[in-house]
Amino acid sequence: MASTPRQCPRCSKSIRYRDVVSSLSTPCLSCPACHATLGPASWPWPGRQAILRLVQVVWAAAVLLAVASLEANSPRFPWTDVALLLAAAILPGLVAFLSLTAYLWALRPFVVVGVQDPASDEGEGGADELFADLNHREARFMEQLGASAESLVTGHVDEPGTITSRFGSRTEGSAQFELTVWRIDSGPLRTDSLTVRRMVTDDEADSLREAISPGSLLKVRARVAEENIYESPQALLEEVVETDVDDGELRATVAALKPPEVHEDDQFGTLTFDRRLRQYSADASWNGRPVELGLEASTPEELAEALQAARALWDDSVAWERRVLARALEELLSVRNGGWLDEGEAETTPEEFGARMTLELIRVDPDGNVSFSHDDGDLFWGHAISVDGNLSGGPKHAGISG
Repeated sequence: MASTPRQCPRCSKSIRYRDVVSSLSTPCLSCPACHATLGPASWPWPGRQAILRLVQVVWAAAVLLAVASLEANSPRFPWTDVALLLAAAILPGLVAFLSLTAYLWALRPFVVVGVQDPASDEGEGGADELFADLNHREARFMEQLGASAESLVTGHVDEPGTITSRFGSRTEGSAQFELTVWRIDSGPLRTDSLTVRRMVTDDEADSLREAISPGSLLKVRARVAEENIYESPQALLEEVVETDVDDGELRATVAALKPPEVHEDDQFGTLTFDRRLRQYSADASWNGRPVELGLEASTPEELAEALQAARALWDDSVAWERRVLARALEELLSVRNGGWLDEGEAETTPEEFGARMTLELIRVDPDGNVSFSHDDGDLFWGHAISVDGNLSGGPKHAGISG
């Protein structure tokens, strides 16, 4: 059966679906392009509650029928009692199975397996084609790297060290790590990150992770390509030459660029750096209510820019709070009332929707992009409500996640 193209309501990408249900335990599907949650409101047949009620009614009817027959005084063969009891046990299960089969059939067009650009509507899409495209892109990229000249590269290995990825059913994956400060041969030091990668088996990936430690100074033989499909410095690893390089200039430069573990700010107090998330966190107050502040920054310069953006946001906090709520209501109230209500539950009013939202986290980056994350108050069964935007344009998108 051909897959059905549908448009994500948030990013407007044309999402391809296939008639395969991957999991019954996941109540929501997500757009793989922007990760917007496509919940029950997107499902074509909201028959879940009807199925449950049908099973309950049939079960109760079968049990009552069996009990009534057992207590009747009319003559009958002993096997009649057995048949009625078996019917009471088996019939509800059969009805449930048939109902569940119908439910899965109704859901079949709504399982995300890939993304297609809205301008193109050719082919069946699907996971196989998605992985094939990724594999082709990776192979073309490796060809670009392989055509570059071999050089000695010395640099500082960034967190988290070596990571690996593999697409589809391939037996090999791509292992890669970042050099935050690096040089080619004896050339000048550079501070634009260099991504070093190679194709590896699982055993080779384990060996690389053991040899290359986060924070170490490393010397490798690699093919560096400045011009490539990723539009950033990339390198193909040929050989690890040394894992503990003695380079005073490199070490001093890394230390100068290293963000402080703790930063004291007059407005936001103590900011603590999380290396895993590459952000600073602090307990702040937003219009008189406690909130966690996250500043996405991995250098002192980025921290200063993110702090400047956060101050501008806080200076206009009253207006921003009103605009964030308006964006959430505009995009999510109809979603809530269209598919997230319990059976018999009255529609949620805008006042109730706003009252159940609780702001928990505000993220700010050096470019002035902001994100507000709220506890949903069980509006969407425990999913977080997020509103994203930027200082210049205000709130742009609202969605649910998690």
